[in-house]
Amino acid sequence: MLRKRPDGYHEISSVMQAVSLCDTLRFEPARTTRLSRNMPGWSGEQSLVKKAVDAVRQATVRKDGLRVTVEKRIPLMSGLGGDSSDAAAVLRGLRKMWGLRLTAQEMTSLAAPLGSDVPFFLTSGTAWRRAGER
Repeated sequence: MLRKRPDGYHEISSVMQAVSLCDTLRFEPARTTRLSRNMPGWSGEQSLVKKAVDAVRQATVRKDGLRVTVEKRIPLMSGLGGDSSDAAAVLRGLRKMWGLRLTAQEMTSLAAPLGSDVPFFLTSGTAWRRAGER
């Protein structure tokens, strides 16, 4: 049994490895903001995709509308980082689409509050993490 920390999380150590399974996100300018998807059960409004859009807007004071289309291939709730990798894709996609001059450090600062694994998906590869899990 894993030991619980005072904050209620379990101590874990894990190796994270990027794999070729991925979702596809498309970004288009629009009058309003709209998130769409191909997978029933995925709610854009409750996803890290929406939170990532909001984080970029808040940090850059952008009010532009956009349409984000998410083609899900990573199964929901599978533990494969689908929502987290999508959030990282939003950060990279909006930086490119809106011509934002965000540094790697600024991108990581936007990613970290979204989830402990979102910064990993900004660079991928292989990483060792020691983190908490409820």
